[in-house]
Amino acid sequence: ISDYQEMTIKIQKFLKEGRARLNKDDYIEAIESFNTVLEYNKNDAKAKELVRQALLKGKKQTSKSYQSGC
Repeated sequence: ISDYQEMTIKIQKFLKEGRARLNKDDYIEAIESFNTVLEYNKNDAKAKELVRQALLKGKKQTSKSYQSGC
């Protein structure tokens, strides 16, 4: 297995892990997974978009919690 193939496997693993965390509303952990992808490839468009989504969803969740008095 080449270094490139190994890196690609790791990137896919962290993207999958991050998506699962995002689906569980675990935004901080999701962002950490996506940031790990960006450490391997700083231009990964999927990871950048998923970080943006996690930040937006986290912001909405925080706003809802604040409004409900939590």
